[in-house]
Amino acid sequence: MDYSPEDNWRVNPALSGGGYFHDLSPHQLDLMLYFFGEPEYYAGHGLNQSRY
Repeated sequence: MDYSPEDNWRVNPALSGGGYFHDLSPHQLDLMLYFFGEPEYYAGHGLNQSRY
């Protein structure tokens, strides 16, 4: 298989909607919910470190 960035839809945001994070992270979250159940509370923090 050819995994070069030009041909890999997973790293092309125009095709994938955001790259590897948007492709794989929802599955990891689904597994955590399956194994551990619903959280008792939610909390989060967002930070843009790219300076753009």
